[in-house]
Amino acid sequence: MKIFNKGVRYIALFAIVLVTILGGCTTVADYSLGEEFAPGHQQMVMRHRSYKGGMLKETDVADTPCKVFEARLFKTDSITSGSLKRLYLGLQHNERFGTRKLAFASQYLFDTPVHDSVGFGYRPVYDSAVFLLSVDTIVGDTMKPMKFNVYALEESIFKGHSDSIYFVTYDPRQSGQLSKSAEPIFTFMFPDHTKGVYTTSSGVRMQETAATKSFIDHIFCRKQLDSNGLANYQVSNYQSDSAFVTNFKGIYVEPAYDKPQDGEGVAFILNPSSTGFQLYGRTRNAGHDADLLTDTISIGYICYDAQAVDKYGNNSAQSVKFNYEDSELANIAMSEKEQDRPEVHLGFVSGCGGVMTELTFTDEFLYSLATVCDGGEYRSVAVNQASLKFYVEDADYDYTKLDPIKMADKLDTSISRLGLYYNYKKLNPVIDYLYTQESNGSLYYNGYMNRSLACYNMNVSSYMQELMNGVISLEREADGTLDFEKLKVPRKIYLAPEAYDRFTLNNTIIQGGDAEQSKASISVDITYTLVK
Repeated sequence: MKIFNKGVRYIALFAIVLVTILGGCTTVADYSLGEEFAPGHQQMVMRHRSYKGGMLKETDVADTPCKVFEARLFKTDSITSGSLKRLYLGLQHNERFGTRKLAFASQYLFDTPVHDSVGFGYRPVYDSAVFLLSVDTIVGDTMKPMKFNVYALEESIFKGHSDSIYFVTYDPRQSGQLSKSAEPIFTFMFPDHTKGVYTTSSGVRMQETAATKSFIDHIFCRKQLDSNGLANYQVSNYQSDSAFVTNFKGIYVEPAYDKPQDGEGVAFILNPSSTGFQLYGRTRNAGHDADLLTDTISIGYICYDAQAVDKYGNNSAQSVKFNYEDSELANIAMSEKEQDRPEVHLGFVSGCGGVMTELTFTDEFLYSLATVCDGGEYRSVAVNQASLKFYVEDADYDYTKLDPIKMADKLDTSISRLGLYYNYKKLNPVIDYLYTQESNGSLYYNGYMNRSLACYNMNVSSYMQELMNGVISLEREADGTLDFEKLKVPRKIYLAPEAYDRFTLNNTIIQGGDAEQSKASISVDITYTLVK
């Protein structure tokens, strides 16, 4: 008898495992297999639901209409942009996403010591200046040069940790770090193929302006020569990082125009440790022939020095200005301050603090979750797997219908990975996207672009478990309805760039939740187990 009971337990266990395997592979399965071996109080049943094309599909249940999401555009100015690991510079116009102007302010430090008594030598002469840069990423038209202005900040961007928080709306003229009438100390064109300057170039010659001499006099310590003709005025600025950044507040670099002068424009991602400027000059002969130029002056100034203490350098502030005029977004409300933002059938996602997509689970979807327990026969539900799929514009559920030529450009310019957040401003992700844990290995969440299917796939099993539990736990009102305002789990989530690539230069357009206007609206797949 004991042997028989032990065998029954083994058979039951095998049956349950087999059901799990079969249920995970197909929606057509005999979920009663092994049922006779399980005691009544332990009986479970596995089911699968698919919300696709505006319909709820479930095994042995008639298809029913069910819209999953309402999609709206969303934009907030509360995206932090201080002391990023990269610097962003450029000007782009996209007929769909509008114009994006990228500029930055940065402290800088000197890389060559200056003699504390001789300074820059006898009656030094300024020769030239080169803007230093190392391009990590480039987007746009690299064949047409673009003009940039370089300004000397009048106030420091660093005023203590609590006062040095900057957002993408940063403007040094409004923050008092640069006067509105300030003239650039230099200008430069980049890239400029006519002068042999390409995106792979490490430097570009800068042009002088009316403000150049005053800046050079200051940084070359030659505002006032000593009695021996030496340029050592305030040379103490070069004796420490703290002294230097106190007297040289930083630079601000921005495109010279608000819109590209020709074509779509271009934008770059720069490595700050290779970004700055190099100054060249010569010293004179201190002897009888004072007009004879002798030694060469060459000194570099870099935006980021790994050896520097933060408060004495390495601080920066990124500025991003958006203009949606003459674009598809011109007349669509998207600001978080606008309460009545309309539902859209296309979701837009842009990096650099631009537009993103707000997704709200519909009442009918939440009501459908309330039915998973079969009207009370089952007491709890365990989500085995749940996924969200976001299809790129013009994609189809059937990948064989995709036009590879038409889709190639969309996929190439799309963001490689998207994140899901409860609050994007604070980078508060859905529970499945715990990006801070990615150092321990890749997340099951996924979120990457699948180029073969032209869609993003997010595994959100934990979030869906929370949402299901929250809906099931709601008590019905007197009229039998459910008040989803009492739902403790957020029903509103945000589709935006992944946490570690918030300032991507790419853009993505996905199909929204309206199946009537989309070939492949947002879909949801849930495999779950009901337990008595």
